[in-house]
Amino acid sequence: MYLKTPHLFIRSLTKEDLECIDQLLADEGAMQFSTNTKTSQEYLENILQSYQENGYGLYGVFLKDDQVFIGLCGLLKQEINHKIYVEASYRIKKTYWNRGYATEATKAVVQYAFDQLHIKELITIIEKTNMPSMAVAKKIGFLHAFNTSLKGFDCHIFSIQNPKSYFLK
Repeated sequence: MYLKTPHLFIRSLTKEDLECIDQLLADEGAMQFSTNTKTSQEYLENILQSYQENGYGLYGVFLKDDQVFIGLCGLLKQEINHKIYVEASYRIKKTYWNRGYATEATKAVVQYAFDQLHIKELITIIEKTNMPSMAVAKKIGFLHAFNTSLKGFDCHIFSIQNPKSYFLK
């Protein structure tokens, strides 16, 4: 998978991207609301496995001008209250916050999910004190759906419907 936006390119990761994952997992800001306990190698293997099993996963986000890795954005299969959802997820290194990159990358991935993968609905899971991520979700058009507790965090679940979902099976 490869997407271009005005400032970014977003692509599938490969085994050669382990250093990118090392950088992200070491970034305290990016991982502030994460429950991850995996090593970088395990994290990357899970991403690559998701591509094989689901046809989607987390993708690398890079600056278009200098090809610098700034984070991850993509799609994750999630089970909440015994129901399966597809989550639009994003994690940007703190150095690149407040520049619109999370919004730009997530908009592109949502459009990809709707237009190419024909997904009817996406959710995003946001810890209740993570106001910046809530702002990103709202800018893109996600609406609050419900609250739940996941892995010890009180979370808001936001959702967005594919505008073409009426025509999808």
